Amino acid sequence: MSLGSIFSIGVLARQRRKTHYQIRIGGEADVHALVAPGGLAHKFWDESDYKLFTGFDPERFRDTTLASLGPEGHNIFLVGFGPDRRLVGFALVSVLRWFTTDPIASTYLLYVEPEHRKSILGRMLVAAACEIAKGEGAAAIMVGSMAGVTGVQATLMNMLRRLGFAPLGGFARRVLNEHLRGR
Repeated sequence: MSLGSIFSIGVLARQRRKTHYQIRIGGEADVHALVAPGGLAHKFWDESDYKLFTGFDPERFRDTTLASLGPEGHNIFLVGFGPDRRLVGFALVSVLRWFTTDPIASTYLLYVEPEHRKSILGRMLVAAACEIAKGEGAAAIMVGSMAGVTGVQATLMNMLRRLGFAPLGGFARRVLNEHLRGR
């Protein structure tokens, strides 16, 4: 998916909702901003259930995220900016073909700052993830309830239902290529 396509999704959403959120494909500088003290990766961790059973290693997050991006990687990193042009949300989308004939996409990290959760930004990030996954040939995209943070899983699943996802165990799934729907 091109940056132009991502930007078009954002423009359409802004025109309909009169918002000023923007999303784009993130790069190395964005990953560094996430793991900086007070960055969104730290905020995500502080609100997540993961902290109940393991610690957070910002350097490992940075290094593994950077290693998985780009033409040789399997992840696409999306960043979202608020009306003040500040980074307020992100999503990490993985498109893999581990054991399947068609790639399967997964959004395993999705975070929007609390004060922006009632905005359209979360929907924009998920819609862009779907478009990217479809462009990569993914048969479906999965979003786990742990992709969000503690206490907002029900809100996340309701948003995903409105975007065409259906519950599937602890995940929500959306079929992306109609010719694969019967599989």
